[in-house]
Amino acid sequence: MRLLRGTYKRSLETISRHFNDVLTSILSLSAEFVKLPDPSVQPPDDYKWKWFDNAIGALDGCHVDVCVAVADQGRYRNRKQQITTNMMGVVDWNMKFLYVLPGWEGSTSDSRVLRDAMSRQDAFVVPQGKYYLVDAGYTNGPGFIAPFRSTRYHLKEWVSSQQQPKTPKELYNLRHSRARNVVERTFGLWKKKWAILRTESFFGIHDQEVDNELAAMTNEPIDDADSITSVQVSPEWNAFTEQLANDITMSAPKGKRVYLTWTDEMDCALLAVLVEHHNNGDHAQNGWKPHVYNAAIKNVRDKCNVEITKDNISSRCKTFDKHYEIISKILSQSGFGWDWDNNKLSIDSDDVWNRYVEFVVYIMQGNKAAACYKTKVVKNWDAISTIYSTDHATDEGARTGVEDAQASPEQDGDASPNLPLKRQRTGDAILCMLGDMKTSFNDALKSTEPLPMPQVTPPAEILVALQMIPDLDRCDMLKSYGKLILNERLFQALMELPMEMRKEWLLMLNEKNSN
Repeated sequence: MRLLRGTYKRSLETISRHFNDVLTSILSLSAEFVKLPDPSVQPPDDYKWKWFDNAIGALDGCHVDVCVAVADQGRYRNRKQQITTNMMGVVDWNMKFLYVLPGWEGSTSDSRVLRDAMSRQDAFVVPQGKYYLVDAGYTNGPGFIAPFRSTRYHLKEWVSSQQQPKTPKELYNLRHSRARNVVERTFGLWKKKWAILRTESFFGIHDQEVDNELAAMTNEPIDDADSITSVQVSPEWNAFTEQLANDITMSAPKGKRVYLTWTDEMDCALLAVLVEHHNNGDHAQNGWKPHVYNAAIKNVRDKCNVEITKDNISSRCKTFDKHYEIISKILSQSGFGWDWDNNKLSIDSDDVWNRYVEFVVYIMQGNKAAACYKTKVVKNWDAISTIYSTDHATDEGARTGVEDAQASPEQDGDASPNLPLKRQRTGDAILCMLGDMKTSFNDALKSTEPLPMPQVTPPAEILVALQMIPDLDRCDMLKSYGKLILNERLFQALMELPMEMRKEWLLMLNEKNSN
């Protein structure tokens, strides 16, 4: 409204008055556009609704945050201690609103709001022989079919338990929860679209109720003597619910399991998707992320024209995991390799295989399935190893106390080559260097082994080498002897020279020292 005030240069009171007049006019047209479903219309061809032939939708209550005076907050405080208004919404199979009754305080129960909706002038009615799916907060009576109490119901409870239904009531509740979830998803999309419904509004409670009613566009009165106009408990309806649960149980497939035969083409299509998403980091600890299954199903359908399910993919992944676990352990032994041309193990000799089977299967009581992998063909080994190479535990780092004590210091001190060295600060680097110098000095002091002495040529050997030089007089020999006996490097240099050059080199050395 503030934007309209700036656009039309009118006061907020004028804009608000005309705005309400327009909404009231729209409300008067609601009967022309909003209709309850035709009882003759059949549910859509949906797996979730096929168990409820006469269902025409679902209904539930939705809490919306409101702003009320402190004195009235007690009436609007719901069971979660939030200040809300309780709105009843009825939707069909396609997530379209059929009836809405807003305005009730948040402390009101859902069943009371339903009874009020069926007693108004524009009453909410249910065609005879039809029903809506409701949760356990409503009465299980004609026109409204509720789940069994004290039995697992909500979808999140089934997901967390990871168990299948074991009784007819549990199976009925699971089917009921999946179908009735349409109203929960409708409320979620409704709040996602309108931000004012997600947070507490600054409007007064009366303005909010009027806005909700205008947005809901309630229905015109329906006069039908064959319609259900009240909520009541009926033994016949309870018996109908029990019979429906038994019918659902009898209709569920039993005993026969449909197996899917995987072909090489299907494996290639599946592994192509799994490798791509594995490289993207979509391989979680407890399996693949949901969108990976959808992409795999679509790729197999497009390339192989075969419909698969998430369970089929999970089962095939378990097979790939089993192949990698067994083959990787075999390849880690000496004498085994992988034949990329024939897609099977390459074994040096039969004796190597017999020793491995005898040791692993019979002595170590390992996986007996490894015995059949001698000639087993496993295609796409490169893709399988890429996906599952980091999922299996190894014995790296597992050492006993004796092994830890016997480990060499060099082995323990080696840094991991895969980890980049952290750049140290200047002060930290200096302290680290001083600490290393101190450690080296302390180690040198603690060492009990004698330090190695430098190698020295005996004087007799030097004298013999000088006497072998031809035409070297006595005086020059003594001068050279005095220098060579003090400097080991000079004697080594002398011995590297040819015999005819030694005298000249010594005379030059003596002349240089004399100057």
